[in-house]
Amino acid sequence: MIGTWNLERSGAHHRGRMAGQLACLAERDCDVWVLTETHDDLRPKGYDYNVVSKTNPRWQSPGEHLVAIWSRHPMTTVQTDDPCFTVAASVDLPGYPRGLLVYGTVITYAHDTSSPAGQAPAPVWSRHRAAVAAQTEEWMRLRAQFPADDMCIAGDFNMNLDGTRWYGVRDGREALLKGLQAAGLRCLTTENFRATRPDIGRASVDHICFSDVPGSTAVVGAWSGGQGKSRLSDHNGLTVKISLR
Repeated sequence: MIGTWNLERSGAHHRGRMAGQLACLAERDCDVWVLTETHDDLRPKGYDYNVVSKTNPRWQSPGEHLVAIWSRHPMTTVQTDDPCFTVAASVDLPGYPRGLLVYGTVITYAHDTSSPAGQAPAPVWSRHRAAVAAQTEEWMRLRAQFPADDMCIAGDFNMNLDGTRWYGVRDGREALLKGLQAAGLRCLTTENFRATRPDIGRASVDHICFSDVPGSTAVVGAWSGGQGKSRLSDHNGLTVKISLR
């Protein structure tokens, strides 16, 4: 089982939420977690192996990472093109019939627009579109580099893929879905949670994608980040249990 959750920069901020977030992770029996907007102090119990994205000192605090992969099983780091927004690892899952490459990501949001002093801000959504283009190209290269392995891409995509209007841009969604298909993957988290699980309270912009293995099945779990004083995150969390026939 693979899970992902955006922890809303806990560790650098909102340290009072950390115990509740870790307890929530412990309730779910994942082999691998892809955590986003996370921190070194958010270490899931029982996960002895991790790889993390590079901290950007211009806007992140020490120990803060946009992406971290935590595993119960040994991993080997795989280099990615954008070390601040992405991270990847080859996971040695006992009993799994082939290798598993896990790619964790944050595809940047609409208003990532700031530019150096004296330069005009980047247009809204432009860096998001550029990240989609760059990452989908990278998935194809990784697919060629690890042709015998299954591949999982998970994290904060900053777009919902449930067919409703929520967050994202149409051309960005279309480019991402085409990129997944070209790399032999499909998104497993396209459920319209606002219709099927109203307790979630939002459409999911976080996703888990996996190799399109014939005959495989996937069971999706989801939970709310909470509200008010009990809020643990501004994002819902996700798990997917994948069974191969």
